[in-house]
Amino acid sequence: MRLLLYIFAFALISTCQAQKSDFQAATHNIIVANGIVGGIGSLINKKKDERTLPVFIKGFTQGALGGYLNFESKKLVRKFGDSGNYKYLWPSKLINAAANSITLNAASNRNFWERWVLNIGFNHFEFDTKKDVKFRYRIMPFALANFSYGFTQGRLEIGKTFLSGNFIFSTSTKNDVYDGRAIANNLIYKRGLGDREQIVIAHETIHVFQYEGYFWFNNFFQNSPLFESRTFYIDYNYILLRALHDSQKLFGVPYSDRFYEKEAFYFQKTPLKITRSKILFNVKKQ
Repeated sequence: MRLLLYIFAFALISTCQAQKSDFQAATHNIIVANGIVGGIGSLINKKKDERTLPVFIKGFTQGALGGYLNFESKKLVRKFGDSGNYKYLWPSKLINAAANSITLNAASNRNFWERWVLNIGFNHFEFDTKKDVKFRYRIMPFALANFSYGFTQGRLEIGKTFLSGNFIFSTSTKNDVYDGRAIANNLIYKRGLGDREQIVIAHETIHVFQYEGYFWFNNFFQNSPLFESRTFYIDYNYILLRALHDSQKLFGVPYSDRFYEKEAFYFQKTPLKITRSKILFNVKKQ
């Protein structure tokens, strides 16, 4: 039953229509990607003596709150795409972390304030208000592997990394296929983009948020011995995101028409000011 509920949640998210307005974007983030996920997750983690409907309503409501914050964090990324001002990126990251924490708590059938998480690259920070050991630091292996891979592609931009809260790499490799890409929660962009650089970084930041947004999936493995490892927090969400993204390829969905790409296009810059033309923005074809 747990597996069936998770499959339903995955299918619902990955088959959603692209966002063409802030209303649609807010609806997706609040109701589908977080509200329903919070409700279903809370049912999966319901205690035997708890009633089904109140548990679902609580999970859905808390998840919807996380979804609203998630939506607002992406709007801040859009402001960065419009202006190139890095002052928007740390606030967007912190709001997004709070949003994902609330949804994770909802899906775990916890109160929304009980556990807070923040990821900076492969570094996973966790603060639990109810445990004796309040603070935990662990390493996310898939994010770490992709961080290491980033060094094979280019150089680490320390200034941009510090200003954004995400590990950002730049490459001088000539490539007509893409201007940027996100690998787990690391970003790579091509040097020499001029004014397009901020749009590319904004686009890939949304992909990072998509990676972060599936952290609730890791609850499925909470009975695994690795789940409570003192050293590693296994970011299974990375596998899920790649699977959902690539599954659209298997069904013949063009790269630029895949849901995750359309969302990144929508939030990379104010919609009236953008185009998907390859002249303005090239993305990796996977």
